[in-house]
Amino acid sequence: MIIFSVNNNEEVITFPIEPNDIPIEKQYAHTKFSTFQDGDLTLINKNSGLKVVTINSFFPEYPNKYSFQERNSLEPKEYIDFFNKWSEVPLRIYITDKFGKEKLNMPCVITSFTYSEDKAKDTIYNLSVQEFKFVGEL
Repeated sequence: MIIFSVNNNEEVITFPIEPNDIPIEKQYAHTKFSTFQDGDLTLINKNSGLKVVTINSFFPEYPNKYSFQERNSLEPKEYIDFFNKWSEVPLRIYITDKFGKEKLNMPCVITSFTYSEDKAKDTIYNLSVQEFKFVGEL
């Protein structure tokens, strides 16, 4: 299950369709430099980079269109409006497995969101979010 929350659950949405694969990329901020005598070397940075989550799926044309979608789904426009409305503030993404076990609970910001309507009138989307670290966490 994929859930996004804003302002400590002031507004919450649950995605209607969970993709088969949700890659979580962990970026590292190692530094490569060249030396005169030893050639290229890598300096390992203790502070790792930020996680990136990319979700590719679809919003069904209307709630309960498919038997396999989450109950209480929204219209595609409501998901689109949610991400447009909150595109400039930190969100929280929760991802759980089918048994409810938490896989990810992370503050994030939207880095890209693209969508289009397919022939079945469903809205195909690609959403990418990046980990957001609050100042005290740095």
